[in-house]
Amino acid sequence: EESKVEGLRAGADDYLVKPFSAPELLARVESNLKMARVRRESEAVLQRYRLLSEKADDVDSQCVLRHILRRDLRPGQLR
Repeated sequence: EESKVEGLRAGADDYLVKPFSAPELLARVESNLKMARVRRESEAVLQRYRLLSEKADDVDSQCVLRHILRRDLRPGQLR
C-alpha cells in the first residue's frame, strides 16, 4: 500500500503490485492507452482553440470559440 501511494505521488499514472494476473495487466494497459488518446485529443482541441482565440478580436468571436470548445470536448476533458 505504501509503495503504491509513493509511486502515484511521484507521478505514476498507475501502479501494479506483484503478483498480478495477465487480465489485470491487459486491462490496465488498455485503460492507460485510452486515457493517453483522450489527453492527445483534448490537447489538439485546446491547441486549435488557442490559435483561433489569438485571432478573435471581439467579444462575439470569443463567445463562438467558447461554444466550439465546449462542443468539441467531452465532459471532464477540460481541466
